[in-house]
Amino acid sequence: ARIIPMTEAKKEIIEVSLTDIDRFCIQYFKQLKVGWLCDEALRYCPDSIKPGNFRLQIHKNCETIKQHRMQKTFRLYKIKEDKIAELEQYVEDDDNQVIINEIDEEQYNT
Repeated sequence: ARIIPMTEAKKEIIEVSLTDIDRFCIQYFKQLKVGWLCDEALRYCPDSIKPGNFRLQIHKNCETIKQHRMQKTFRLYKIKEDKIAELEQYVEDDDNQVIINEIDEEQYNT
């Protein structure tokens, strides 16, 4: 088997073949990496996916975890460990977030 280098053309072909749920997980990668409330994630579900299908499809990339806080149980979607690297390569760095992080670090360090 030949390994084909990651060229722009190859990247574009891969991106075109992504499913709607893959795109959702990439778009909201930061939230899903740390754990995102299931009900909140569902509110951002693309129109192309019905809520019932969303709950089924998201488990391709995420697991449902339970957290207990203040005697309440919360369900969160969290990206599966073995999917992080695969999805992260499509996440574009948000310049605004980088700037905000730098400002926060400066304020913290002074």
